[in-house]
Amino acid sequence: MERIQEREPYVYQITGYKNTGKTSLVCRLVALWSIQGLPAATIKHDAHHFQIDRSGSDTWKHQQAGACWTAITSRLQTAILQKEATELEQLAAMAPADAIVLVEGFKHAAYPKLFMARTEEDLKLLGELDNLDAVVLWPELDAERVAKETASGIRLFGRDETAKIAGHILERIGYAGRGGVRNCEAAEADAAMAVRATAGR
Repeated sequence: MERIQEREPYVYQITGYKNTGKTSLVCRLVALWSIQGLPAATIKHDAHHFQIDRSGSDTWKHQQAGACWTAITSRLQTAILQKEATELEQLAAMAPADAIVLVEGFKHAAYPKLFMARTEEDLKLLGELDNLDAVVLWPELDAERVAKETASGIRLFGRDETAKIAGHILERIGYAGRGGVRNCEAAEADAAMAVRATAGR
């Protein structure tokens, strides 16, 4: 049975259009925090019908037979399949209590978030997002011009500034004062290691 947290989880959203690097950034952040000994959980929104189970498996057969809820567990992991959507708040509450919960997608949810912009067209979405506090820009965008046109209080980062983005997120969700957070120089070295660890993902 899922354990529901008694306090608000440490949630931060990574948003943006398709092919803007959301998954790559999530993987780099998770790898970085893992290197630093910080627990990270992830939640992914899929706008399409996804298939997580493999055709022909026992759990797939259970679902095909009509089961509304199926769980599978082993010595190392557990998975739960259910035939209904789950609200983001419910998913976040199931995460480990001390984890940094990175959410990929759910752009209209109310949690603090950054937006990844690859093209000028992407920037048009900025005004539609609630609780936006950072924008991550691809190199082809003019950072100085975007800075002038972006609301005050919103931080701008380059796509590859993983350590700075990680530090911003920890500060924004109130996690920065916890043990394990590294100084800037160490964080940059850790970020470089995280990039190598996630190369090709």
